Amino acid sequence: MVTFRIRQGREDLTGAVVRAVHGRLLTERSAHVFRILPGEHASRVALAGLGLRERVLSPALEPRPYPWFTS
Repeated sequence: MVTFRIRQGREDLTGAVVRAVHGRLLTERSAHVFRILPGEHASRVALAGLGLRERVLSPALEPRPYPWFTS
């Protein structure tokens, strides 16, 4: 799992997320997992727009309410 931060103060946050995620998806890795904060609406829209699927992890694995997306 690769973690990176995107500044919430950016004017075009959705576009920034799309560019960052698209770059990660072009790597050789066959599977990617992205975690966002529950209130990150622009990130959720961007990840869904790229065709990523939202996943709910078992509370035993992830007790915090983070949305997860997989490629």
